[in-house]
Amino acid sequence: MELRFNFEKSLQAAAYLLHLEDGKMPYLRLLTLLYVAERELLAESASPLTGDIFKAMPCGPVPGHVHDLIRGHGSRSIEWEKHIRRVGYSVRLVEDPGRGALPREVVDKLNEVSARYIDRDHWEAGDLTRDFPEWATHYPGDGGAGLIPVSEILEAQKADGENLEVIQEAEAARNHMAKLFGERKPKNREGHVEAVG
Repeated sequence: MELRFNFEKSLQAAAYLLHLEDGKMPYLRLLTLLYVAERELLAESASPLTGDIFKAMPCGPVPGHVHDLIRGHGSRSIEWEKHIRRVGYSVRLVEDPGRGALPREVVDKLNEVSARYIDRDHWEAGDLTRDFPEWATHYPGDGGAGLIPVSEILEAQKADGENLEVIQEAEAARNHMAKLFGERKPKNREGHVEAVG
């Protein structure tokens, strides 16, 4: 198992969640639903949805690369915007990228999470995620963002020891690669590195 950001799965999962809610929602809601789905999939099967890094931000925990793509940052942001476009504080589905990269259990989890949060607006959904122990531990409290280790997401849910071990090994490999090659900084459409916040 490898913890590496998967653009196709992330794009397809985000598009599917948008499809379930008539093609448009606040982007905070989309980030929250993706985080909750990934959190639960990791604990249930040590199976990442996006393979993203996770940030403890003022609004709650969010998948970092997806957040950057929504904001127009990253080398594939133009491709992202062909399918999902930000309009103010919302995102809308422009062109469905399909679901070919999403296993059945992922589609089922996205349906389950969407249905569970359907009666909650984006602020309420975000409030619920700020009760997650991994957010409380890593949010710096200064309006900034802290990184949430994937292993702590599993520990917070009292995940199966075998799943936790698999994730810890994958996370150690990802951290090792980041030390060797440096952490990739998101770029804007013009290819310039920009601050993330």
